[in-house]
Amino acid sequence: RHFTPPVSIYTLVDYAKSIVSIGNQTGEGWFLTGEMIELIHGGVNNIVCTQPFGCLPNHVVGKGVIKELRKHYPLSNIVAIDYDPGASEVNQLNRIKLMLSTAQKNLAKSQADDTGLTAQELPELKAGQFGEALPEDDWEDAADADAGTDGKKFA
Repeated sequence: RHFTPPVSIYTLVDYAKSIVSIGNQTGEGWFLTGEMIELIHGGVNNIVCTQPFGCLPNHVVGKGVIKELRKHYPLSNIVAIDYDPGASEVNQLNRIKLMLSTAQKNLAKSQADDTGLTAQELPELKAGQFGEALPEDDWEDAADADAGTDGKKFA
């Protein structure tokens, strides 16, 4: 009742082949992409893709498919977080806060669409609940930037 079993690996292949070649053998290859699409099909639009310990192939595939997934699934909110000795905790937290901010905006928009009201007519979310976010147009640039080297703090 509270558990959805994973889909078969063949279904994951079908999901992934529209985004990345199933012959891709680097890092998680097509499997990572298939799992993210499985989550999206299951109603999970907010995904944190963790990149462990400088795994360059996973880093390239994981970040490489995010833009294409957003194109195919506009409600998807995916962020890649690097967990290695060179990644600062501030950068990791800021990326997660940006994702949460986008999730809150998407939720407010979804609620407005469901009720027929505009987002401004709905009660506003508490300002600063997840920190101050960048304008949506700047989010992708901020997510790709290394916040630890240029001294910027996004939240």
